[in-house]
Amino acid sequence: MAESQSESDNLREIRTKFVGKWRLVGSENFEDFLKEMGAPYPARKMAGFSKPDCEVSIIDDKVKVNTTTTFWSQEDIIQFDVDYEKEIQKTKMKCHAKYEGGNIHMTMEPIDGSSIKPQKQTRYIEDGNMVLKIEVGDVVAKRIFGRV
Repeated sequence: MAESQSESDNLREIRTKFVGKWRLVGSENFEDFLKEMGAPYPARKMAGFSKPDCEVSIIDDKVKVNTTTTFWSQEDIIQFDVDYEKEIQKTKMKCHAKYEGGNIHMTMEPIDGSSIKPQKQTRYIEDGNMVLKIEVGDVVAKRIFGRV
């Protein structure tokens, strides 16, 4: 975490800015992101039409992000300033997250040498919306969520 802010100050800021229920209101370049990640055409089309809900909460010193649609759900437990593992598409990923400049930054790299590519995610608030910026290879996509 940034030296100028304590962990509890960061969690208070995250609680104020991010905690709550959100619904997808827009996307940019999302199908290109899925294609870069190797998702098959039918899956890309289904994902493009989905309108996920997202709920952000804080548990102890971690941020929990639940994302759900009618055909899948995903739970992320974000731990700051430590390396940890999570599974994406049945692939173990080494993750590192930090809270800096009012944004939640996360890097994810495959551990097991799979074909899944490393990615970066940044969550931030813009015009009252929560934006999830996802970078993989040369592709940058955005998922924009409005507060419910």
